[in-house]
Amino acid sequence: MEMKHIRLLKHDGTFYSPSYKGRLEVFNGGQWGTVCKKGFGDQEARVACKSLGLPGGVSVGNNMPGGWGKIWMSRLSCTGKEATLRECTFRGWGIHDCNHKDDVGISCGMPTTESVAHEVSGLRLVKHGRVL
Repeated sequence: MEMKHIRLLKHDGTFYSPSYKGRLEVFNGGQWGTVCKKGFGDQEARVACKSLGLPGGVSVGNNMPGGWGKIWMSRLSCTGKEATLRECTFRGWGIHDCNHKDDVGISCGMPTTESVAHEVSGLRLVKHGRVL
């Protein structure tokens, strides 16, 4: 799971757990940054949701307020077989032709009994009743 390297933020820029829809952010080089919508589609959203332990995945484009700080990923291209966004091809960390109005949001499905659930306290991962 890539849980500690990816998150979804609410419209107001706060994050919560569980989160199934929000602005997509990735962690790299010691800081969080956003993902550009250019080249980002449902296939990439499904990989992001999979890495969060959630089913489904739909890109909602830039229908979320933009973020701040680094724009880490742009022109992502996933096949759908990847376990994490880091395995997809992209321009390179921090290489982009975007601004924060281009930050992408995604919507994932609700977790099933087979999915990983999140806990608010400490963002612990729980699967089949066991803390991972």
